[in-house]
Amino acid sequence: MISIATPMMWTLFTVFVVLALVVDLLMLKSTGPHKVTTKEALIWSLFWIALSMVFNYGLWWYLRDSGHPDADRIGMEFLTGYLVEKALAVDNIFVFLLIFNYFAVPPQSQQRVLIYGVLGAIVLRAILIFVGAVLILEGGMRTAYRTVESVTGTTVAFEESDASAWPAPARLSPSLDGYLDESIPAPLTSRTHGIVEASITFHVDPGSEPIEDQGAASATLNGREVFLAMPNRWQEIGIDRLQNGAAAVDYGFGRVRRFFPINWSTRMWEAQYTQCDFEHADLIRKFFDRMKGRCREFYMPTWQNDLEPVGGISGTTLTVEGTETDAVYSGSTVWKAVAIRKTDGTWLTSTVTDMSASGGNSVLTLSTSLTVAHDDIAQVSWLPVWRFSSDAMTMSWPKEDVAEIKLPMQMLENLAVE
Repeated sequence: MISIATPMMWTLFTVFVVLALVVDLLMLKSTGPHKVTTKEALIWSLFWIALSMVFNYGLWWYLRDSGHPDADRIGMEFLTGYLVEKALAVDNIFVFLLIFNYFAVPPQSQQRVLIYGVLGAIVLRAILIFVGAVLILEGGMRTAYRTVESVTGTTVAFEESDASAWPAPARLSPSLDGYLDESIPAPLTSRTHGIVEASITFHVDPGSEPIEDQGAASATLNGREVFLAMPNRWQEIGIDRLQNGAAAVDYGFGRVRRFFPINWSTRMWEAQYTQCDFEHADLIRKFFDRMKGRCREFYMPTWQNDLEPVGGISGTTLTVEGTETDAVYSGSTVWKAVAIRKTDGTWLTSTVTDMSASGGNSVLTLSTSLTVAHDDIAQVSWLPVWRFSSDAMTMSWPKEDVAEIKLPMQMLENLAVE
């Protein structure tokens, strides 16, 4: 058990509490049985409250002076606990009044009865705490290791026979094979508080970890998955011109992927997802696993209103305002697909097979026949090909049920799928 105090401090604290009780009893004996006035009750209440605040300040000062990192937090916890207990003690007054009235305890004897009640409560609590601690330390946590033979529905069969009954709160947890580092950093020990901090790294043997469900693609286009999880923040972090192979990535188990040279200025972007619940974070994680980091390519919109449609979409023709689209993007090896977001939140995707200018507008010929009214179109974005620029995904949990995710991405040419 970790304690913020030394054994000597606990001894002094216990002696102080006993002395406080003795003083209370001696004052009761010296004054004799009498009716406690409001003034006397108020003076004694203020005295004990002031004494508690002095102790609170002394505890905080000692921890801060000795360099304890949580001095402020512990001091505030004591103050909060004291105020809560003080507030909860108010209802005891009504209980005392009911008992005194029921048993007709005279006013001059009520103080003595209260003292005996407090002493009895302290003794009983000490006994219960001691017995409970002994039961916890002797009982401990039972742990059994078994080899799973099969899992059928909610039934788990083990290879080893076990006739002992497991209590209802028992839990099954998977165990992993692995190894520790040959050495670990020397643990840091607080001389004052006896707290030890150590960093131990456990390496899981490849193939022994459980295989997680990677889910299935919600949409595909030309043999690539379409990623339609819109980020909260979408920012360009750089434009790099690559003349050499991106990398030769070894994914383990004899699988190596070499990326071919990209002779154009590729854009580096970062998608940031904030306030993600568990379901949303799990969806993004599964997609990252399906892409195997930098290994696979995918389609994803630019999330911007790149093209302004003229009228709706009928068949394979999409007409957008101005001739700049045809002048700038015709013949491009990057901008060869579009994503149409409808007002109901759904997406439609298609590759662009041809682009031309007509009547002061640009006409895009789509590979997929679509029928969408102009009022139903909320946004038309380019749909480039991407891959993650890192094999690591950053996921943090500022709160227990809220995740923040950062995904660095690299825009690619829209070439034929290998």
